[in-house]
Amino acid sequence: MTTPRAYLITAVYNLANYRSLDAAQHQQARSVAMKLFPAAAYGGAASPVATLGAKGVLKASSFASDLFSRLPGDYDMASAPDQRAAIEAAFALGPLQTPIGWMAVVQEERFLEYLAAMGSEGTAFVRMYDIDVRALAAGWTPHEVAQRTPALRNDKTTDDIYWFMTPTNWRS
Repeated sequence: MTTPRAYLITAVYNLANYRSLDAAQHQQARSVAMKLFPAAAYGGAASPVATLGAKGVLKASSFASDLFSRLPGDYDMASAPDQRAAIEAAFALGPLQTPIGWMAVVQEERFLEYLAAMGSEGTAFVRMYDIDVRALAAGWTPHEVAQRTPALRNDKTTDDIYWFMTPTNWRS
């Protein structure tokens, strides 16, 4: 079966842009992330990544960023201020080999709908990422996608993507 025409969205987390958002905008961005990649920990219904196909998402994953290996073992349980300090310390160690972020391959017929969802609660979610969109011709392959993205995690559920698409886990 030939893969349909689609668009590849890559979203690389931009710490400076994230810092420029206020608390209300952080909440708006979190709400959009929950719509795109529901996470059970925050009341969403996490599901296998393949179920995103109902929204026209043919493939989705977070990036296999080395930032997470720089964070302390108790990071997830830390307070929001301690998480922010750990993130700052991790970035201070130097450039990442693989950035933080996510990617999605969206079927051409559902692409505008997906973009609308990305901006559904203002621009905060979109502003915290450097976003690139590329058209994929019919017949694209997973190998072609892998060549156009940073290294990907082997995300199995929407929870996986949600937790690794940003270092803040939407707590700070």
